[in-house]
Amino acid sequence: SLSLALLIVVWESATPHTALLGRIPGSGVYRNIKQYPDAELVPGIMAVRIDAPIYFANATALREKLKHYELNANKWSRLTKGIPLQYVLLDLTPVT
Repeated sequence: SLSLALLIVVWESATPHTALLGRIPGSGVYRNIKQYPDAELVPGIMAVRIDAPIYFANATALREKLKHYELNANKWSRLTKGIPLQYVLLDLTPVT
């Protein structure tokens, strides 16, 4: 069980949780769109929160997640409002 626990810690540290953030209507608060279905994406802006420290073991996984988010956000922004993705905001408050 110790080796399984160690494997889980290594896996979670190498693939940190990220969240795409949307604005709660009527406020300036941004929250995870999966946890807050009312949160609205803002055309032309992609806000992402990274919930773990960034270091060499997870840098590649984070880069790939951010590229995936960027492609989808740009496609969504162009289709809904005709505005290309212009800004990427990273919320790094959980990062130590």
